[in-house]
Amino acid sequence: MPQSLVHPKPVVPGVPLGTLLALTGAVLVAHLILLSAPGLDFANRAPAMGRALTTRTIVMPSSTAAPAPPLAPTAAAPRRRATPAARPQPPPGTRPEPAPDLGGNPASAQAPPAYPPDTTALGPTPGDAAHSPEPPSETPPEATPTRPPREDTLSPRTYALPVPARLSYGIEADRFPYTANAEMVWRHDGNTYQATMVIRKLMTVRSQSSVGKVGADGLMPTRFADKTRSEVAAHFDPDGGKVTFSANTPEAALLTGTQDQLSLPLQLAAMVAGEPEKFGHGTTVTIQVVGPRQASLWLLTVEGSETLTLPIGELATLKLQRNPRQPYDQKVELWLAPRYGYLPARIRLTEHNGAYLDQKLQKVEVLD
Repeated sequence: MPQSLVHPKPVVPGVPLGTLLALTGAVLVAHLILLSAPGLDFANRAPAMGRALTTRTIVMPSSTAAPAPPLAPTAAAPRRRATPAARPQPPPGTRPEPAPDLGGNPASAQAPPAYPPDTTALGPTPGDAAHSPEPPSETPPEATPTRPPREDTLSPRTYALPVPARLSYGIEADRFPYTANAEMVWRHDGNTYQATMVIRKLMTVRSQSSVGKVGADGLMPTRFADKTRSEVAAHFDPDGGKVTFSANTPEAALLTGTQDQLSLPLQLAAMVAGEPEKFGHGTTVTIQVVGPRQASLWLLTVEGSETLTLPIGELATLKLQRNPRQPYDQKVELWLAPRYGYLPARIRLTEHNGAYLDQKLQKVEVLD
């Protein structure tokens, strides 16, 4: 046998053949280990990458139902539920039905409804009138006037002022056993007027005065004063529609035809003298009367004709009476004498406790 076949030469000079075979085997084992590792399936890797690219670049139509429209915003964001489909929401403008209690999240049962409840079709419920605001009107309401309107339903009155005169009275009262006296002076020129009343009892003097204008409503006072030791007064402001008082009491609204305590009998005389046929038995007259500290409405009723025997003599009169409406109101009785232009022939004031003051005509003097 040839020598070369029995003893071959090494491939790499200086490296034994056994060593090379061992290294080659180790390399082959390492490659087999790497190729068998998970995730290194090179046979299937290219198709997987192709599917990923296809999914990212082509939008495939979904076979599931379209998602429900978004709900109206609520006070809190709704929680994501695990149910496959959202509960359908009612259309706007209808009242949603209460959801059944499925034992879900307690917080979701307290959430406000997605749509506001429509109460227009339900009609009013008890208490709505007291708590719900009224719908706005098409035209704004008129502002409340500062002064009451004139009573346009009443026909214009005719006034006949009595002639200027000085009237003397005797006074009887249960508060003192003696007789006092009073004098009233009444003057006018057709445009303005003034009246004074002075009451004297022993050393005490009380005076009242009223001044004002004469117009379409008869007497229109501008100032009334009452004085015993000190003076208190009421001021009439027709432009401002009010009456103010020097005693610092609250002001009052000035009504049409308002009179003070002294001008009242003179105004009634002008009213009855102008239209006596309108003052039959039972006729009532409502007049705002102003005193030195306040104003109030007086309701006077015609009691009818009455003949009196007075210090001046026997007189036919027409009686008017104001009955008390409040616990401490005065009862006022007036007897107007047609013979003297319906000037007061007698005035009787009765307090709530029965005390009275009775003023009876003694003398009449016509003034120029």
